[in-house]
Amino acid sequence: MSRVPAHTASACPERPLGPGDFGVERFTVPAVLDRRAEQFPNRVMISIAGIDVTFEQMRRRSRAAADALLQLGIGPGDCVALFTATCPEWIYFWLGAARIGAVTAAVNAANKGEFLLHALRLSQAKAIITDTGRRSRVAEVADRDPDLKCIVAQDPSHSAVLHDDAAHTAGEHLGEVGDTGALFFTSGTTGASKAVATTWHYLFTTAATSASAWEFGAGEVLWTAMPLFHLSAAPSILAPMLVGGTTVLAPAFHPGAVWDEVRAWGAV
Repeated sequence: MSRVPAHTASACPERPLGPGDFGVERFTVPAVLDRRAEQFPNRVMISIAGIDVTFEQMRRRSRAAADALLQLGIGPGDCVALFTATCPEWIYFWLGAARIGAVTAAVNAANKGEFLLHALRLSQAKAIITDTGRRSRVAEVADRDPDLKCIVAQDPSHSAVLHDDAAHTAGEHLGEVGDTGALFFTSGTTGASKAVATTWHYLFTTAATSASAWEFGAGEVLWTAMPLFHLSAAPSILAPMLVGGTTVLAPAFHPGAVWDEVRAWGAV
């Protein structure tokens, strides 16, 4: 089977790849994800920390996450911080926020104290999605951040809402191509971390370029252990989404397990 996507004539295209090259109208989460869910509803879009999620399940759960954010008072332009370990919920809320025009801030999962507070203040996050292992870190700094209005810690009730098969109303927010969609942070090696503002058009364009360079096609599998808060993790999720492939995302990098996982999935 050829690894070259049907829409890509060359791994080094003479012009930037655009939405039309992938059979979608726009480089937005609803335009791309919903189209792939129609085409490949039962294909695994991502296996994350051992949990398989199909394209259709991702469509439904990202919509459920979008509805949950709306109920928290989050709207277009508002920021939601994502502060969890590698897990499906991170992806659900990342994509769900995009559906309503909200901005996500990908906070380093190891942050605590002043480092965490700096990221929250800089992003002006109104809400934060966290897990039980990091809930206490958030509580330690929350009172010092006047913008932070809501802390959502993962628990079984939230999982039930996201996995509910009921219809969810969140659709596509028709914003501008230059609207900020996600914030990623620099490492902070020489000073306080800076927030890098990215648009969804940029993220999908980067993913399109990566898919072309990798000669990555529909039905193929990409394995990675890149933490989700890294900007370079975005193409690992979005490139397979663009072409109808699968991402296998390990919760951490364990050298002894890498090749067993790659062989088990047939990753290319």
